[in-house]
Amino acid sequence: MDAATEEAMTMKACEYTRYGGPDVLRLVERPAPVVGPDDVIIQVRAVGLNPADVLQRAGAFRFASVSR
Repeated sequence: MDAATEEAMTMKACEYTRYGGPDVLRLVERPAPVVGPDDVIIQVRAVGLNPADVLQRAGAFRFASVSR
């Protein structure tokens, strides 16, 4: 598989797996989403964060654990 094909099958994502400051953010490669017959993919060129996003990452708004 050539590099262009492999790149088309993945996407970059910024994620965090623990609460904290900017140092917990990681740029990772993830599989590209699979598009279904009734789906669309939107290419994101820029994003913004509001203060609630920053507070959530810092741990001020923690998600409750959900049992399934």
